[in-house]
Amino acid sequence: MTDQMFLAALIGPMYLIIGLSFLIQTKSWLQMAKNWTGDQLPIKLIMVFNILFGLAIIAKHNVWEWSPYAIVTITGWGAFLKGAANLLLPNVTTNTLIKGASSTIVLRLAGLLACLIGGWLSYLIYLA
Repeated sequence: MTDQMFLAALIGPMYLIIGLSFLIQTKSWLQMAKNWTGDQLPIKLIMVFNILFGLAIIAKHNVWEWSPYAIVTITGWGAFLKGAANLLLPNVTTNTLIKGASSTIVLRLAGLLACLIGGWLSYLIYLA
């Protein structure tokens, strides 16, 4: 199994589970977003994890080619940039994150998109 296939084997189910969680547990996510307005420590910890997660992916797969595995590279860079932006520009990014996570429509659309991407990657790795 190549590095890109290994990373896709991790990222596909991750997206699928997170997407399903957004769709099934929308109220819990909305409540969590409300709690973030008072205590931003959980967001900071998540963003540190995002930086590490993103850098691990970038270090193993920083390939910009048009293939299903482009999702792996985009996921790595997205996680890294989101984490870095939140730690460097906390007021701007935290408010945007809380606003997005406080919307039922945004959460459900994000959940649907995550399910589609995760399902597709999972299918490619585990079933195709």
